[in-house]
Amino acid sequence: TPVRRIRLRIDGKRRDAYLKLEGHNPGGSIKDRTALSLIQSLQERLHAGSRLVESSSGNLAISLAMLAHDRGYQFTAVVDPTMTAENMRRLQALGAETRIVKSPNETGGYLLSRLACVREMLAEDPGLVWTNQYSNAANPEAHYLGTAPEIHRQMEHRVDAVFVAVSTGGTLAGIGR
Repeated sequence: TPVRRIRLRIDGKRRDAYLKLEGHNPGGSIKDRTALSLIQSLQERLHAGSRLVESSSGNLAISLAMLAHDRGYQFTAVVDPTMTAENMRRLQALGAETRIVKSPNETGGYLLSRLACVREMLAEDPGLVWTNQYSNAANPEAHYLGTAPEIHRQMEHRVDAVFVAVSTGGTLAGIGR
């Protein structure tokens, strides 16, 4: 994905910052890298018609749905009410099934409720394959082997700092490593 320079004024001084434009990925986010790595890590267990499941609040679900559709897998995204209508439409267009968790967990969020739903689904149907972005080493590995070296190369080996959005921490862990 391309890198673009922007000019900022910080404390009265002009500074250069560089943006890695992950929105140029086919699914529109850095999660395409994570999704590909997760699926590749499970390749020996997968075949045409395999049924994947993952908990997601948005972008990873889109990326997994896109890859599953392309490879002939079925995909169920366990989502919550915070998912945007646009992302729901994209999932449907890609043929993904959605399971919406409507009750927040004890912390007020939905992550633990989504994970409980995934575990219930796996207990009911042992044929499901959980990509498990939360503990699959392929998540940070995608960024250790791919994103970080790409940034380093594109920046001609001159990187002072990297700012990374954090959800599961896989992107940050991989780039940090």
